[in-house]
Amino acid sequence: MLTRLLNLNLTLKVSQQVLNELLWHRRLGHLNHRYMRLLKNKYSTGIDCDNFDECIACIQGKMSRKPFPTHNGRRSHEKLELIHADIVVVNESTFGKARYFLTLVDDYTSVAMF
Repeated sequence: MLTRLLNLNLTLKVSQQVLNELLWHRRLGHLNHRYMRLLKNKYSTGIDCDNFDECIACIQGKMSRKPFPTHNGRRSHEKLELIHADIVVVNESTFGKARYFLTLVDDYTSVAMF
């Protein structure tokens, strides 16, 4: 029974130490292992930071994703096959009371029409 209590106490101390190390790691802006050890050994007292696990935020911050796919050349193969259109809203109306204008861009030739 006594050994169980001692083991439980030791386990609680170890988990409390890991939480303390992780807490200091987060408080210091996710400082890396090298600087945490430097901080413990030279510049501070009372910070135990020997063996904390990597935090999830640090792991996610180092992840990268695949780049967006690139298109080789144009998507259309002849004139007027693909046209991009956009309606633009103008804040002030013209003399003819128009408040919108339409732009059209041909994908193959890149010619813009207003």
